[in-house]
Amino acid sequence: EAPPGRFSHATAVIPFRPHSSASPGSDDYLLHAYTRMLVLGGVSHDDTSVVSSLRINYSAATLPNRSAHCNEFSSYAHWEEVEAVGPSPAARQGHSLVHLPGTSLCVLFGGSQTTN
Repeated sequence: EAPPGRFSHATAVIPFRPHSSASPGSDDYLLHAYTRMLVLGGVSHDDTSVVSSLRINYSAATLPNRSAHCNEFSSYAHWEEVEAVGPSPAARQGHSLVHLPGTSLCVLFGGSQTTN
């Protein structure tokens, strides 16, 4: 389920990540690959502060084929609510969120604390 509408939130994209056990160039390298977009904090009409993730999944069969005439690209996306493990910042608005390349980590900076 998509998160509620909000404003003054932050987003970050964690780019395409191939299956971890596969070698580059193999068909398995693209199997179970995904991209994530995180939506963090902000203000919404229902006063909730959540971290949501839009996971966009791909598989080897759905990635662009080597043939220029083949248009088999498709993917599916679904929203997931993310629960923080360990200490986490208070609910925020007006902040920034950036992905650290080469990792699955994001850094949150600034903003102001909200009551939600």
